[in-house]
Amino acid sequence: PELLDTDHPLRDPGETLFYLPFDKTNFSKKQAYSEIEDKLKTLDNPILFLHNIQEIQWESTTSIGGTYSKELLSSRKFDDIICENIKLHNFSAEDTKELWMFTRNILLEKVEYPISVGFYIEDRKINTNIKPNIFCFFPTRENLGLCFVMHAPFALIDNREAIKETEPINDRLFEELAMLSADALLALKDISIKE
Repeated sequence: PELLDTDHPLRDPGETLFYLPFDKTNFSKKQAYSEIEDKLKTLDNPILFLHNIQEIQWESTTSIGGTYSKELLSSRKFDDIICENIKLHNFSAEDTKELWMFTRNILLEKVEYPISVGFYIEDRKINTNIKPNIFCFFPTRENLGLCFVMHAPFALIDNREAIKETEPINDRLFEELAMLSADALLALKDISIKE
């Protein structure tokens, strides 16, 4: 990111604008444009763990564009766990997913951080076909093959794609996520009985 001396003419007040220059010499502008557009169409829940962003809209000159949004359907608390029923809209209005997200704050090096696990729900049952990557605000390339999403403030490698191995804080986060997932299953059972 670069700090601009003046505002960009395409940015409306209250919006954040990402401007992607085509400055790679080994790609044509057309190829770069196509790759960026294809990636924008297939993002993996890009705002799921971004608490201050509820919607991303994008457009291009070659397609209609799309929207990624999340909607809080309900919220409740079980002991120290916040339980949120969320509906995600991915790219198009027809592509939606519902999940129950369970979040607990933990203390790491004298600072509280939220960690979360979320179960995708279909027909009032956990959808075991979805095996998402691990998140650290955005998805990493790490996947444990589990049928729930995990998020924690992991120590990542420099390009933020993978979790650092042999990092004690990451071991602790996985232990905390394991305990949270067990507690979340009990809470999920109570939720399904009450509804």
